Amino acid sequence: MAALVIESGNPGRDPLADIDRRIATAIEALPGVLAAVAWIHPSTARRAVYIAIPPDQPIEPIHHATLHILRQHRISIEPARIHIAPVQPHAD
Repeated sequence: MAALVIESGNPGRDPLADIDRRIATAIEALPGVLAAVAWIHPSTARRAVYIAIPPDQPIEPIHHATLHILRQHRISIEPARIHIAPVQPHAD
């Protein structure tokens, strides 16, 4: 029979989750970006950034600015691992 273990107290902060949030927030502050998520895994081959932009927003300036933000945070990533997709805003 398996046991359920529940730990109390502060489990500690995940430094990778913190950098993921900081990078995503910086990218979302770029003009023309609707949303962003960053996954900065210890393995550079598994790092990825996903960005949503409006359909009329050019992709290249966002891609270039994202690489700049990553360099500022001393994060190395293959440019092809930055995924930028135009999305249609949801109409209420």
